[in-house]
Amino acid sequence: MKIWYQSALDLHPSASNYRDMLLTHFEKVKAPGTEVVLRGRGAVAEGVRMANIIGSPVLYYKAITPVFIDAVMEAERAGADAFVIGTFSEPIVTELRSLATIPVITMPEASMLLACSIAPRFALVTLSQVAVSYMYKTIAAHKLDDRVSGVHMVDEIMEEEDLDKQFSTPEAYLNRFRAVCRQAIRGGAQAILPAEGMMASLIVGNRVTEVDDAPVVDPIAASILFAEMAVRFQGILGRYHSRTAYPSPSPDGLRAIFGIER
Repeated sequence: MKIWYQSALDLHPSASNYRDMLLTHFEKVKAPGTEVVLRGRGAVAEGVRMANIIGSPVLYYKAITPVFIDAVMEAERAGADAFVIGTFSEPIVTELRSLATIPVITMPEASMLLACSIAPRFALVTLSQVAVSYMYKTIAAHKLDDRVSGVHMVDEIMEEEDLDKQFSTPEAYLNRFRAVCRQAIRGGAQAILPAEGMMASLIVGNRVTEVDDAPVVDPIAASILFAEMAVRFQGILGRYHSRTAYPSPSPDGLRAIFGIER
């Protein structure tokens, strides 16, 4: 089984510690025989800090959307059995599922559904203020408002490029994360979801599995395990995604716009 894991970050020097932690974590959680292919944004918007892309709808649309469209087509050409949207900003889910013939799994959906089976109420703890609006958008998109006790942030301002530098000495960040988790627990959370890819990698990579008896959901593991399950379901059912919900493009449209013959 081959799973394509697509990040919105460039995964070059400014996110190299994150990249290495992801690859290590994949090996821990995937089933024997599963191959996980990790890809980043590449040279698109090179030199622009991720916080600036996330903070601007038009930059996000121009920098991130084409990457994920191209990536899901490349994943299918490469023989991938499933595609993971490995970012909590969760771009164009409907469009990617419409285009793809393989299961398209999103990190926030997979990890929130897992959190629902762990506890009746859970909190999202995210990186910084710039990510908060994306958290509320994805909660609403998956109709999980009643299950989420709140959205909290570890730092008002924290950029991925700066967080990547803390992987070698993470204890100060982990302590801030635990402090915010305790605030969330006092607010009614019974489980915690680290809701940002790099932050989640730092948390789970350092084996923070619970805070004051509230489990910490591993969104990276959830994405890989959910993708493996989806591939098996597609093998059983013959199709995974509903074509009523995610209608395929017409053959003429695929040929004219994407150069795809099906």
